[in-house]
Amino acid sequence: AEARGTATVKPIYTSIDGGLHWSASDVESGAWTSLAMSADGGRLFAADGVTGAIYLSTNAGAHWSPINNPSTATYGKVITFACSEDGTRLILGTTTTVLTSVDSGANWTERRIAVADKNWFVASSATGKELTATEASDSFVSTDAGVTWVAQSFNINPDRVDISSDGRRLAAGFTGTLPSNVYQVPGKGFGNGLLLS
Repeated sequence: AEARGTATVKPIYTSIDGGLHWSASDVESGAWTSLAMSADGGRLFAADGVTGAIYLSTNAGAHWSPINNPSTATYGKVITFACSEDGTRLILGTTTTVLTSVDSGANWTERRIAVADKNWFVASSATGKELTATEASDSFVSTDAGVTWVAQSFNINPDRVDISSDGRRLAAGFTGTLPSNVYQVPGKGFGNGLLLS
């Protein structure tokens, strides 16, 4: 592995047998901070957190091509991203904002949520219409593919989030000294409660 700044860069590895065997992909080595995969595993996305480059594979990781990357100078470095079940809708969390794409990353739309210049962690439902975005002090959900966002009002704000494929349940994780208990907050999220852990 080589070094790029303070990050170690390596290739992406894929497995077609549940992790028993692994193969290095042909994508150039990077400091991969986030990966996303379609439900059938055919479409994979990878983000280099140092350069901001985003790559797409349409054949289960065998071959990769760069896609239209949002400018790191404008939008900050990629922290996390997620995709819909078919791999066409993407949500991207950066060090400053949240962006969405409805065409597998060919074009991006900035989704200014009420707070800017934060490290955004994001997740997507299977359809890509229900989304969640969080940073250390703010959490938001969208039920219209990121056009509008609703703040989640609970006392402990998560560091990481995930969302069920149907968009009805959310999971959130905490780092540091926050409690690791599981909380069920009735009436929050997309109508079936907000699950925090």
